[in-house]
Amino acid sequence: MDNFIWNVPAPMQAFMDVSKHMDEHGIKTPLAEIVGQALYAWIAADQAARSIEPLESLHGYQWKSLFLPTGTVLRTVVRKQQFVARVDGDTLVADGQATTPARFASAAHGYGCNAWKSIWLLFPGTTEWLSADSVRASNLSRNK
Repeated sequence: MDNFIWNVPAPMQAFMDVSKHMDEHGIKTPLAEIVGQALYAWIAADQAARSIEPLESLHGYQWKSLFLPTGTVLRTVVRKQQFVARVDGDTLVADGQATTPARFASAAHGYGCNAWKSIWLLFPGTTEWLSADSVRASNLSRNK
């Protein structure tokens, strides 16, 4: 490594810890080479982590035309009381039992109701609750 094009900013404490470690263990490798190795190790670790993500996103619950990935939360509210279900793997779970959106909504409301109209969804990595009906409509129009 003999072509240096840029300086790498790093916290002073990190530089001091690396220097101390190198001194204590008699490491003579140039710091620039160590930094380069660290950057390549980071790239490899990031690529490995990203290669796992698509496999995880394959799991979820298929609700008619709508796919709910693992971690999606379903919510319905009845007389100010909130009822929640969650997609775990390929199963929709409410109160520790596998269920369907229709059974979940009907159990919460105490009678058969339109699950598309009464359920709200919170997808993994988001903070906004969306009505199931609006997500379905958006999904259907996108697939035309």
